[in-house]
Amino acid sequence: MSISASLRSGAAAQQAFPDALARVASPVAVVTALDGGRPHGTMVSPFAPLSLMPPMVLILLDQHSHLLAVIRRSGRFLGAHQADLASAFASPDPTSSIRSLA
Repeated sequence: MSISASLRSGAAAQQAFPDALARVASPVAVVTALDGGRPHGTMVSPFAPLSLMPPMVLILLDQHSHLLAVIRRSGRFLGAHQADLASAFASPDPTSSIRSLA
């Protein structure tokens, strides 16, 4: 086997792992919070339950995330009773936006 053929097969092997990860299904959730009555939100993955008592879930946000700052200020993010807000994120209609819910 030539060196160039060996390098190509090494690159293919290195790409196999990210390709496999791309096919793994994981839950995606919309996380929202209110800041002065104005909704903010983003899609997150992973979203995982941690505890029923007290109710806790795991979400990951970048440390520079605007939403993380809102959640830290308010101390909470919105729950399941905000179905209208979640529907606005899920809608394929570009005229349906979070701003219309504010």
